[in-house]
Amino acid sequence: MYVRWLAGHGMPIIAAPLVTAVMLTGLGPGTASAAARVSWTVQHLPSPGSDYNTARGIAVLSSGRAWAVGDYASDGGGSQTLVAHWNGTAWTQQASPSPAGPTRDNQLWGVAAASSSSAWAVGYHVSSTGYHTLIEHWNGTAWKRVPSPTPDTPRNLPMGPKVLTSVAATSATNAWAVGNYYNGHLHVTLTEHWNGTAWKRVPSPNPSSAANLLSGVAAVSATGAWAVGNYGDLERTFTLHWNGTAWKRVPSPNPAGSGRANSLFGVAATSPTGNWAVGYYFNGAANQALALHWR
Repeated sequence: MYVRWLAGHGMPIIAAPLVTAVMLTGLGPGTASAAARVSWTVQHLPSPGSDYNTARGIAVLSSGRAWAVGDYASDGGGSQTLVAHWNGTAWTQQASPSPAGPTRDNQLWGVAAASSSSAWAVGYHVSSTGYHTLIEHWNGTAWKRVPSPTPDTPRNLPMGPKVLTSVAATSATNAWAVGNYYNGHLHVTLTEHWNGTAWKRVPSPNPSSAANLLSGVAAVSATGAWAVGNYGDLERTFTLHWNGTAWKRVPSPNPAGSGRANSLFGVAATSPTGNWAVGYYFNGAANQALALHWR
């Protein structure tokens, strides 16, 4: 994860590389020839902004139903939430809340769908008092903002970013959102849980006195979820496991060794033992793609 400045908006954006999770099944004879018959094609997403348009998260329910989220901006105004729906033929923009209004920033970073009538999108918005978490829900008819916890920052400390970067959902009563916030001294982890009624903040580990960042989350059940990111000045890989009661840190490899960066950005889980996490490490000359497998 890194921080860049968005030109024309004067605000820091905590950014992560695009991560795609794929489940592979039925690999066997004929797979290579089948793969040779397909390729990536461009499918144009709605781009209503005259200044910029960005999609950051995607969730797929079937070949005929998918969601993409991000944000857009026009004429030097604030960024507005962008939600697009795939109906099997084309992407169309769907109305979505931008609670900060047209002059301040509203961004969506992650999306997850549990069914055709239930999907979640997460990110943040900025008000006159600082950054706030943003969670929106698709109820089968419309996208609606749902109240979400925003950690308090003491009044005598700067109002730093409070960002949700990823969301996972397994049912109407179980969803997780993760990210980080600045507590006036350092960035610390933020995990929030949907129990079917409300989003509640859940304590999560912070092993570093420098920075602790979560970028991705995946869930398989109410008692099984993973969150990944990095911690420390030198970016060590960071993995957390939810066991149904608490988030616990799980040791994870750092192939770059000490003194070089290692980081995780995305995670996918299909079972308690079928989990993957991806990111990068620096080998001294260049960043190398990294995949970790839990088994």
